[in-house]
Amino acid sequence: MNVYPVHGEGPCPAVIVCPGGRYLRRAAHEGEPIAKWLNGLGITAFVLNYRVSPHQHPIPLQDAKRAIRTVRHYA
Repeated sequence: MNVYPVHGEGPCPAVIVCPGGRYLRRAAHEGEPIAKWLNGLGITAFVLNYRVSPHQHPIPLQDAKRAIRTVRHYA
């Protein structure tokens, strides 16, 4: 998971970005550019590098759930 923090004081919202790709691959154009766009809106972004092919459902879902737990734990 790559973190794109918003610089400033106080708490801010956070979003986990899961780049698409039909579980075959992760679309690079849906990761960092989206995270930087969210930063411009004052939102911290976490880009998840979840497991894709040859892994199948529910492995990517488990990766997303773990990312949510991790972000919440360190909030």
